[in-house]
Amino acid sequence: MKRTFNYTNRKRIPRGNVQIALKKQEPNPPTFDARFNLSDLKLPPDGKVYVEAYYRTSYMRFDFGTVAEPGSEEDRTLRDIDNRELVYFRVKVTDATGEQGRLLAEADGLIANPTEGPGNHVCILEVKFEDLGNLPWSLEINDSATPTLVVNRRISNKEYVRSNAAFFALVYPAVVRELLTFILNGDHEYDPDGDDWRDRWLRFITALPDVDSPPEGEEIDPRPWIDTAVRAFCERQPACTAFLESLAAEEQR
Repeated sequence: MKRTFNYTNRKRIPRGNVQIALKKQEPNPPTFDARFNLSDLKLPPDGKVYVEAYYRTSYMRFDFGTVAEPGSEEDRTLRDIDNRELVYFRVKVTDATGEQGRLLAEADGLIANPTEGPGNHVCILEVKFEDLGNLPWSLEINDSATPTLVVNRRISNKEYVRSNAAFFALVYPAVVRELLTFILNGDHEYDPDGDDWRDRWLRFITALPDVDSPPEGEEIDPRPWIDTAVRAFCERQPACTAFLESLAAEEQR
């Protein structure tokens, strides 16, 4: 992996310091509540706080007051967001004096709880269903948000996607390989304690048996490490055995 440096001294807001609850109000678009604790980050009291909601190209920004006096806009309806089920959030603190708008701290790629609850929903792979024609599935990946497995809505069975051995064996190893290739070919520096979705994925993978820390440096070919990681993932499940047992069970019906 390539290394990057934070020359702006931007601080990371820990995900545990932010609570976002999504409130459905059908047939109208959902609204949300946001609470955060910024007291331990040593930010300027007059720093401006914003919460941004987004999905793909749709985006809304909400004023949440200052670090010392947090407060929110009364209307937090997500009317301009394209997806009512999967909405990402980021919290930003910007400089209110001197360099106007300079980013001081940020938490990105947050996914709200559907109702009030402790903390945010944290996962390493979201799943949604869309019209993909005859394409069974695809993967949405970008630097800022948790990756999403997009499944053809003609399947439209979340339990099947979650627990069917055949679907798992044929899809998830490819998903893991594609995600790890994206991460290791990018410019993200792995932080074992980080909150970024890429850090969560690498923690998950390196916790598997016989998987070392990811390689660092542009001169190192990441493909052998990725091969080892995908094999370890399949052994842990175990993907092939479960697939064959599923086929045998169907043949006996």
